[in-house]
Amino acid sequence: MKTSITSDKTYPCEKRKSCELSCKNVLLLMLSLSLCGIAAAQSSYELRSPDNRIQVKIRAAEKIQYDVLLGGRTLLENSTFSLDVEHKALGLQPKVVEAKERANDEVIKPTVRQKFAQIRDNYKELRLTMDGGYSVAFRAYNEGVAYRVETGFALQQVKVYGEQDNWNFPSNFVVYYPQEDSFFSHNERKYLPQFLTGIGPGSLATLPAVVDARGTKIAIAESDVEDYPHREWPRCGFPAVSIEGEAGGRP
Repeated sequence: MKTSITSDKTYPCEKRKSCELSCKNVLLLMLSLSLCGIAAAQSSYELRSPDNRIQVKIRAAEKIQYDVLLGGRTLLENSTFSLDVEHKALGLQPKVVEAKERANDEVIKPTVRQKFAQIRDNYKELRLTMDGGYSVAFRAYNEGVAYRVETGFALQQVKVYGEQDNWNFPSNFVVYYPQEDSFFSHNERKYLPQFLTGIGPGSLATLPAVVDARGTKIAIAESDVEDYPHREWPRCGFPAVSIEGEAGGRP
């Protein structure tokens, strides 16, 4: 049985400092996780983490689709995302005009130390430049996978009217779900375990949420949200197996 979770953000926001929109959603795999061997075949691409354990398969068809595998085992499949920016649908009917790959391995020393005084920033990246003035960058780290949507519109500010993410899991896994009562929250919720299909209509949770894929922990989180609304996940409309939800943000 496959379980699909959709997060649909429909709250507008403005980016005031520049016309470049940066939206990151990070999927962390809480195990040792794969270098970027990229095989381009028309609209299909492949990305691997530096230690070669994580594999990301990317397809540009009617939507941008991706699979995530760990050691050959599928953790996510046919997952999608899209953005409505200035009423332009980014991620739907994508047309790749250029694909570039690169590797990065450097040490970051945070000005304000938290858990670590030094952080190794080691990843492989595939950047897909799309027709329509935007790009999508996928990164594979040894610890997880990330993607970012970037725009290059000739505007001083842009408005985001909607965002949708669809995470398709191959089975009805247990999720540690920090359920909220409303959009006003101090983000101090209990992570209560339940099956993915047990998240009922009207449910609302902030990120991160942690999915137990029977031996591999998957934390769905976000980063770089200083001028972008935070995500909630998911809150309404749940059929029996395919879970759909709407996630609202804060301005």
